[in-house]
Order: sequence, then structure tokens, then C-alpha cells
Amino acid sequence: AHCISEWGQDFRPSYQNIKNFKKELKGISCIALTATATPKVLEEIIKKLELNKPQIFQKSFRRENLRLITKEVSDKYQTIFDILKYNVTSGIIYTRTRKEAENLVEYLQKNNIKDVDYFHAGLTVKEKHARQSKWLQSSSNILAATNAFGMGIDKDDVRFVIHFSAPNSIENFYQEIGRAGRDGQESFTFLLWNEQELQNFDDILKNQIPNKTEFLKIISTLYSIFQIAEHDLPENRFQLHYHQLKNITKCSTAKIKNVLNFLHNQEIIFLNDFKSLSSIELHVTSEEIDFLPKKDAYFIELLLRNLPGLSTHKVYFSEVKLSQALSTDILLIKERIREMQQKNHLEYIDGTLASVKFLKPRNEKFTEGAYWNLFAQIQKNKIQKWEEMKFFVKNKEYCSMKLILSYFGEKNVKNCGSCSV
Repeated sequence: AHCISEWGQDFRPSYQNIKNFKKELKGISCIALTATATPKVLEEIIKKLELNKPQIFQKSFRRENLRLITKEVSDKYQTIFDILKYNVTSGIIYTRTRKEAENLVEYLQKNNIKDVDYFHAGLTVKEKHARQSKWLQSSSNILAATNAFGMGIDKDDVRFVIHFSAPNSIENFYQEIGRAGRDGQESFTFLLWNEQELQNFDDILKNQIPNKTEFLKIISTLYSIFQIAEHDLPENRFQLHYHQLKNITKCSTAKIKNVLNFLHNQEIIFLNDFKSLSSIELHVTSEEIDFLPKKDAYFIELLLRNLPGLSTHKVYFSEVKLSQALSTDILLIKERIREMQQKNHLEYIDGTLASVKFLKPRNEKFTEGAYWNLFAQIQKNKIQKWEEMKFFVKNKEYCSMKLILSYFGEKNVKNCGSCSV
């Protein structure tokens, strides 16, 4: 339910409509559930769902069986190796990036830590399923994963969670360490950090936040590239080339992606940034093919024979499979399809590249007003949450559990007596 709060505004705005259909379904009970709501978020959930004098059931956030260890280290690989050297239990190592997860696992396996693997969104569904199943069924398997792993997974004998780097917020950190020790047995959480890395993340965060001029320029350039006028809403899906946006706006890719993700989350555009099937749609009829140059006509006939349905509608396909069927190099096929597109014989969207579909008409007034204000607020929240996380990471004075509990609004909290402080 925290998705409905201001803090969660980089989730879908459709959540704001829940209160409307609640009114239509009169007398229906409503329960709002969340694991990590601060007092401010709690207040907002009640307000935005229009809950009338709700009963609040809230357990303490304290986890007696978790030992929180925060450690400043220069060599993280060595530290993790030392932690795992004699390990015979199950655990998770959270990394910021896929590459970090892969490199860490490679290092550990080379150093004879065998029961460890990586898990991230870049794996095939089959690989993900196999690795997750092995981890769920094993009492000693370790997965190095990006933060998407663990949501909705209930494994009660996770004995440790290691953070290779500090997460973006205390909420994220608490949710991730909460995957350890669900059976109530003593479990360990290690948060590894160093000054240089915190500084690097400060820089990354600053580099991905555009000012108002840049924000407006990125959005107006996006519309201009596809020739979309004020109040227009095209039906097509368009191929998106980040380098084109970058060259025109002179903004970093990080800033461009931040703005596009915001537009996606606000349901202004649908951004497909993941690899998917490509699509192709013919612009010429079967009668017109006969009047094309021989070379073009022959290639379109080849496509028609190998992509069923292409003569009547848009078809989704894999260039890899097509190149195998035609015994031709994949790059050559893409090149020929693009030539056909330039001649306006067909419409082609390359699934390996980003694409965008506009969901709302272009509206400059909204972009400059409400959308910019909301975007600026979300960026401000990101920075504030990172500053709070940094304070927690560097803290050598206060009990770690006490800081977390205070963050979530608990009063008169006692020291845990078992964290690294």
C-alpha cells in the first residue's frame, strides 16, 4: 500500500483511483498492507484511500534475532570470502549491478566457494527458475543478486544477508535484511561500505538529476523527433535511439533515462527498454509488390513466406530465427529490413533496442507545471533517502536497530545489544 503515497509517486498514478471505485462498491471492507511504512507514509495511505477511522495493526519493526553488522572495508571480495570460508548455511548477497553479482561469484568460485551463483534480470526464465529452485531447496546455497530478488519469496532458513554496497534507502535496506531469519533463529546481516563508494554514488545521483531546463528539453526533443504536435496522440510505437536524444539535448544518458522512466511511471509514455520480439508491418499490398524493383520484391516475398500473417497484420518475430531459416547473417537481414523501411515499404521495430509508445496527448502546460513539480519532488525524496541511508552507514555512535526503529517512528527504543555498534 505504500505505492499510493507521495513517496511512492514514481509508482503508477492509477493507484490514486482506488478511492473512487471504493465509493462505488459501497460497504466493502478494505485492508491496506505494507511492510515498511514510516508515520508520514501511514498518514498518506489513510488519506489517499479515504479510510474512515481505520484500525491500525502494527507490530514493532524490531527483529530480536537479527545481528546487524556494518563494516567499513577496502577489499570487499576478501571480506566476503572471509565471511563465507566456513559457511554451511543459506544466504543472499545483494549487489547494485548485474556485473558486480557475476564478478563476485566468479571470484568466489575461483577461490573454492562452490555453492554460490548469481541471479538477475538478464537470465532466461529457465535459468532463473533453476537457480531459484536450487536456492529454495538447499540449506547451504548462496545467491548473489540485484535487489529485485527476494520479493514474494518465503524461505525461512536464510541465515545471512550481505550488502555488497549500501542500498538507496533505509526502507530498501530493512526489507532486504528482513529476508534473513524468518524462522526466528539467530541470523546475520553485513553491510559493507567505504568512503570512496559513497562519494561515487553521490556523484551518480547528482549526474542523473536534470534541472528544469534539461527536463523540458528532453521531453520536447522526444516529441519533436517523432513529429508530435501539441495535443496530438499518435497510435504507432516508435524506435527510440538514446544517442539521438543525447546529441540533440546535450544531456547525459542517465538524465535522459531518469526522465523517460518518470514519464513511463506516470503513464504518459510506455517505454520498452527490455529485449523483446521485433515487429514488422507491411505498407505495400500484394498487388503493389509486382511493381517494386526486383531486388525489393524478392526480399518482401521471402519475408511473406517466412513470417505467417504478415500479409494481413503486424507480426512479432525473432531476427535470429529468421536468419537461421534463410541461412543468412542476422546483420544483413536487419540492414535489408531497414532499407525497406527507408523506402516506406514496411514499418519495423527492432526488439533489441528501446521503443516508446505515447499514452497521453502532448501537453506543454502540464509538462512545465504539474509534471515538473512532481518530478522535482521525487528527485528531492531520492536524495533525502540517500542522505538518511548514508547517516546510517557511517554511524558509529547509535545502536543500528535503534536507528531503524526510530526511522519507522517507534518511540523510547532500547539498544539491541548485538549490532556492530
